[in-house]
Amino acid sequence: MTRSAVVYSGGVTHDFVTTSGALTAILAADGWSVTVTESASELVARLPGASLAVFNTLRWTMRRPERYAAQAAAHGFCTPLELKDALSTHLAAGRGVLAMHTATLCFDDWDEWPRMLGACWDWDRSYHPPVGSMTVEVSRSSHELVADLDDFSTDDEAYAALAVATDVVPLASTVVGGRRQPLAWIREIGGGRVAHDALGHHGRSYEAATHRELVRRLARWATRAQHTGTPSP
Repeated sequence: MTRSAVVYSGGVTHDFVTTSGALTAILAADGWSVTVTESASELVARLPGASLAVFNTLRWTMRRPERYAAQAAAHGFCTPLELKDALSTHLAAGRGVLAMHTATLCFDDWDEWPRMLGACWDWDRSYHPPVGSMTVEVSRSSHELVADLDDFSTDDEAYAALAVATDVVPLASTVVGGRRQPLAWIREIGGGRVAHDALGHHGRSYEAATHRELVRRLARWATRAQHTGTPSP
């Protein structure tokens, strides 16, 4: 049976058309039926029929930091009650969420969102160095999901000093400023499963075969599907 995924895409300062296209290609190659939307109302409408909700988007009120305040009227996003209810129902039904890169910055007017993800961006301390080459170290001993994956290099944007919950299961990390920073993790909440991948700033991130394989496995884990199979070429 074909598995269905809906990708919520779009927002400022990132090329979401390209990165959502890369995510779609990874999922479609693994047998998923994928719909990409930039509409919150379409996301809400499609969630009941989707086993996986992918958040590859940057939508927040833009009240912080001050440098974005002038854009808030045009681009600021207030999380609709319908989306809150639909996503809570989605997880309560035992379905999955895959949250990519900027997801930790999203929905800052909804306290439940960081509790779902297990992390959020803290405007007072979170940061990232310039985009560039980075080494991703896989926590092979933390979970069978990544037990046979190798460390890899990719061109990306490494988030640092996120506010991360203590109960997440870490899967991958990198070093920024001399400190280890979590990049990927999984957690179960509200009957459902949430997988987070802080990589994926731009299309080049997905040129790394191991990163593509990690995404494939995260999607499968979030929906309780077996992750067996050879890594993506």
